[in-house]
Amino acid sequence: MSQQVAIYQEIEVVIPEEYFHLLNEYLEIYDIDNLIGYYEVLYDELNSNNKKKKIIFYFPVDDEKARWEIEALLLSLDIKDYIIEDHTIQSRNYWEDYKNSFQPFMISNHFYLIPIWHKDQVQLKENIIPLYIEPGMAFGTGLHPSTQLMVEWIDKNDFNNKIVLDAGCGSGILSIAALKKGAKLVIAFDIDINAIESTKKNLTFNNLEHKIDKEIFLYQCSWNDPEINRTYHIILANLTLPVFLKYQFYIKNIKTDILVISGIGIEQVQDIEKIFENYNKSLVLEKKEWALIELRKK
Repeated sequence: MSQQVAIYQEIEVVIPEEYFHLLNEYLEIYDIDNLIGYYEVLYDELNSNNKKKKIIFYFPVDDEKARWEIEALLLSLDIKDYIIEDHTIQSRNYWEDYKNSFQPFMISNHFYLIPIWHKDQVQLKENIIPLYIEPGMAFGTGLHPSTQLMVEWIDKNDFNNKIVLDAGCGSGILSIAALKKGAKLVIAFDIDINAIESTKKNLTFNNLEHKIDKEIFLYQCSWNDPEINRTYHIILANLTLPVFLKYQFYIKNIKTDILVISGIGIEQVQDIEKIFENYNKSLVLEKKEWALIELRKK
């Protein structure tokens, strides 16, 4: 008896990079009828200078409205500069495609980001620090410029015996990097329980699970939770400008020597400086259209 082959409708969409988070937020909140699954093509973005994002959607082959629904969604989000193609394919596993699109790469001079499925295939050179991450569960795959800027900053600075706050920990990539650079204590929080679970998983992949509730503490909360109102040497905050505007009162009242902010556009650096006038700007790093700003207490 022959094995039945599944046939799907594959819809490939290319949009400007700046619209991807808008589309992704919609997909996380709302359902699309008959959508089987979708994934972001990561490796194409890493090796491309055209600032485009590719997303591939899968629908049943007999869904005649699928392409129209995706185009209608793009237009409703005011995404007009897009390319869309549809194909018929057989038995394709979109998660396997996602995995194949994400290869290990040097995220900074010493940190080597390795998707967990490549862990046993990578030979590490001397003085290279591996960051084993399972992408896809939470923000922080390492491919976004704001995450790269943060890891580069961690790589270049002294974390020995430091107490660190990882605000909006996502996948836990910054917490893991800080621990591997010698941080004495890391407090990590996120409003999303999936991010907390993702961080726990990634700590395990990096053989750091024994540090949980000893050298790293994880909280599902936000800036206004009393549990995180401690004294730190370094605060790492890879968030967005609206978050800093909303919680500025709480952030200003947390004692720290250094506040490192990313997740903001280059044009938003002055906005951050105005919010945190009680700090001196020490450094600004830029990558593509994104910025990192290092602030030190006056």
